Amino acid sequence: MTTRKSRSDSADAAVRAFQAGGFDVPEGVTLRECDLPFWRSAVACRNDWSDAELSMVAALARCKADIERLHRELDGEGLLVNGRANPKFALVETLMKRAVALTRQLQIHARATRGEARQAARQTVASGAGSPLIPRLRPV
Repeated sequence: MTTRKSRSDSADAAVRAFQAGGFDVPEGVTLRECDLPFWRSAVACRNDWSDAELSMVAALARCKADIERLHRELDGEGLLVNGRANPKFALVETLMKRAVALTRQLQIHARATRGEARQAARQTVASGAGSPLIPRLRPV
């Protein structure tokens, strides 16, 4: 009989991830300083990474860091350069598609980590039912 993997947003998964600690960057993979926050964020999503997956996580971290850098440059330069679309905008779009593909491949997208939207919405309503900060949420 196979056992089901527990959800990554459960308290049990959070404890296991904390106990597992950080994962080292695989040998032969280089990360820049600007990649590290994205690396830590992605690695924290699961506690059972293989070296092959960690090299893909590194690619995702580099991709996200590049997206952020290009966004800062676009903020300074603007979307139009000499009356034409800034070519960096197309590069950001390409990198965004790559990041989405990598998060799906690694199973760290919202659906994989939090479950179906219907279920997440029910959990939000239940957790905020008595909250004075969110008075509009009520159990149905």
